[in-house]
Amino acid sequence: MRQSSSFVRGLILLALIVVLGLIPTSTASASDIAALTARSSSRYIVVFEPTVNVDAFASQLSRQFGLNVKLSYEHALLGIAAEIPDWAVPFIERHPLVKYVTKDYAIHLHDQIVPTGIQRVMAPANPAIGINGQDDVRVDVDVAIIDTGIDLEHPDLNVVNAVDCTQGWPQGVCVPGGDDDHFHGTHIAGIIGALDNGEGTVGIAPGARLWAVKALDSAGEGSSSWLIAALDYVTQHADEIEVANLSLGCVDCNNPAQDEAIANAVAAGVTIVVSAGNEGHDASRNSPANHPDVITVSAIADFDGLPGGLAGFTCYEEQDDTLANFSNYGAVIDIAAPGVCITSTYPLERGGIGTISGTSMAAPHVAGAAALLAASGDYTPAQIRQILVEQGTYDWVDDSGDGIHEPLLNVSNSTVFAPRLVPGSQTGTAPTVRITSPVDGATVSGAITLAAEASDTDGIAQVEFFVDDASVGIDADGSDGWGVGWDSAAVPDGPHTIRAIATDTTGESSEASVSVTVANNTVPADNPPSVSIISPANGATVSGVITVSADAADDQGVVQVEFFVDGASLGVDADGSNGWAVEWNTATVPDGEHSVSAVATDTVGQTTSAGVQVTVRNEAPVEEDLTLSAKRSDVWLWSWVELSWSGAKGDVVMIWRNGLPFRPSTNNGFTVDMLPPYSGAFTYKVCEIPRGRCSNEVTAAPAPIGR
Repeated sequence: MRQSSSFVRGLILLALIVVLGLIPTSTASASDIAALTARSSSRYIVVFEPTVNVDAFASQLSRQFGLNVKLSYEHALLGIAAEIPDWAVPFIERHPLVKYVTKDYAIHLHDQIVPTGIQRVMAPANPAIGINGQDDVRVDVDVAIIDTGIDLEHPDLNVVNAVDCTQGWPQGVCVPGGDDDHFHGTHIAGIIGALDNGEGTVGIAPGARLWAVKALDSAGEGSSSWLIAALDYVTQHADEIEVANLSLGCVDCNNPAQDEAIANAVAAGVTIVVSAGNEGHDASRNSPANHPDVITVSAIADFDGLPGGLAGFTCYEEQDDTLANFSNYGAVIDIAAPGVCITSTYPLERGGIGTISGTSMAAPHVAGAAALLAASGDYTPAQIRQILVEQGTYDWVDDSGDGIHEPLLNVSNSTVFAPRLVPGSQTGTAPTVRITSPVDGATVSGAITLAAEASDTDGIAQVEFFVDDASVGIDADGSDGWGVGWDSAAVPDGPHTIRAIATDTTGESSEASVSVTVANNTVPADNPPSVSIISPANGATVSGVITVSADAADDQGVVQVEFFVDGASLGVDADGSNGWAVEWNTATVPDGEHSVSAVATDTVGQTTSAGVQVTVRNEAPVEEDLTLSAKRSDVWLWSWVELSWSGAKGDVVMIWRNGLPFRPSTNNGFTVDMLPPYSGAFTYKVCEIPRGRCSNEVTAAPAPIGR
């Protein structure tokens, strides 16, 4: 019976090992890492839990598992892209600070199937866009082109920021750069926002501020990790960027980290437009075209900028006003746009202008339209998608056979697509304006007159006055000078900014400003308190229980001094009769460097802080010996060794067998090693990770058969 019990217990332990697995968080030594990482490795994206410090945890994983970190992310998601030894992936997946691990897929641009598009979506018919061949106004919107970059020297493009997200860690996720060494990104940029200056081409949103976010290389190839880096950058700047265009993707490559980054960027307020892909199949196979939060765009062929299907083909053989034969289709498509033989900007070294085809060209038509809406009102990405679909037309033939006729982009409605405009480079002379009263730096009180001088060759239509961006009145007469009355008691005492904006009869405007101090309810000055830490001194080494003391003073009196260690409150002294101080038991924090600070508060609630750095060094506790015992069982064809240990520190230990690292194990004091039948003696020891402290060695010799 004892033999049977041991046999059953061994099988149960073996099953637990298989089911539960092992969760290492460290390695025994650099040589162990080198030996393990010598095996095959692949590129993965590791997404962290929300509480993780990305750089610190990335460095820790790199040391523990031999990761080669390529990129780090902190905005669209928290995580890294890295080359990881394949053996380490299941252990990293089980780390409590890791959300999940996914493959790093290759992605590529959506053109190369070999500008009437702007006309076909009715942009020139919308007077609110103002396409007239003069760079007099530009659309007040920011659009990111996540692609091969943009030609930063192209005179027809208003590029305001440019970064390269293909360089990798630790230089940063995206670094300055972003010049187009291909042509794809520059072509897309022109469709979205080429200037309306009478030269080259014109975009859907002329003069839009373009952000070059390079995520594809000179061959138009990239990876999910680069794309996530680009999305991380865009999310970081979501308070500026309203729209992002992604004319790229991959097939059968759904990536949860990429999906999460897109979802978070959209949640931050960025409308993302994606090309459907050029494989001629259902776009649900393509990522990110199949993401539920993006606007996915298919391509139609249009050769004359008009409906009716009457035009002959030009650069690419296709039927006018039908779905392009290369375009993907299906239920994930939201809207269609021209994508065949589209003329737009090219890098200057390639001639400055070019014509290509693809859903890559269809998507930026829609991105430009989304930019018009973003500049028209305070819309969410979901509302922008809904408006685009509702405003679309169906005067084209969807011959995909999917039974779904998506709308064709149409921006002709000047009430819906009515973007904010800013002056361009070919505007008239702006008016001049100067505030004459009050003067800059003045102290004012009560009711006063805000006055300005303004002039313009075309005549002044009005002067509007503002206090801290709030309008206080408009003078549209000016017969007795330009001015309005203002009761300064309407704002709190203190510094304020007064602005005057003069607008001429052609709509040109200029502004001037002065700074004033409002003083209606004067009270005696009350300066903030002063405070300094007396003990311990900066750089001191401390141990045991000590007194932390400070010197504090204030012209109206100090009510308390609160002391902190590493930001955690240590105590409050609200008496101060014998100095400001509290006691601190330094044994409550780990040995090492710590910050000690004091915050003094005066009678009106003003605070001042001071701090010092100290080193805590208390005696280390007596360390328990690391001991190991082994019990071997041999039952017919089954042999196993039960290993039990105590005194190990850390979450994981390394089991050594016959002088070599055998496998990591959770530090629970017990594991089982299943042996081959009829095997000889084995020698074991257990070592701490990462310190390398090891137990005694024990030998497990075979027992006679049947005992």
